[in-house]
Amino acid sequence: MTNQPLSPERHVVKRYSVGRFYDTSTLSYVDVAQLRALIRAGAEVVVLDAKSGKDITATALRLEH
Repeated sequence: MTNQPLSPERHVVKRYSVGRFYDTSTLSYVDVAQLRALIRAGAEVVVLDAKSGKDITATALRLEH
């Protein structure tokens, strides 16, 4: 048995045009503060534009709500 390093928890989040974020991992809506808390806890967070599928992680995490 090979020792595999544990991968960080990964959250794929979709941002909708109305400014809401939906975490597909937990099947719930979240806000920017919750996303930042996940990152501080070591989770990998990827934010995608729900319409285009474009990675908007850097832009989305700079938002202040």
